[in-house]
Amino acid sequence: VVNRVGGAIEVVDLRTLAPFDEEAVAAAVRNANRVVVVTEESDLTSFGRHIHSWIVQNCFYDLDATPAFIAALQAPAAPYNAPEEIAFYPTAKTIEAKIEE
Repeated sequence: VVNRVGGAIEVVDLRTLAPFDEEAVAAAVRNANRVVVVTEESDLTSFGRHIHSWIVQNCFYDLDATPAFIAALQAPAAPYNAPEEIAFYPTAKTIEAKIEE
């Protein structure tokens, strides 16, 4: 994604959700001023949506744009075959498209 989009991208890969590393997320927001939250969960039951909301509530004045959010598609269950799995989960192409918006 970095090679196609250009610029610098910082990835904050949270290893635990409890405790949620607020300081690491806030530091990344202050550094980049833009955010794309990416999760493999569906949007409806996503901890990623909590992170997105937390960023808006706690880092609003550090943002230059509305934080974007990418999640898996809404479906009754995760797919088991490769073509459906590629369409279901976020990919480099979906992340790249969201960054370019």
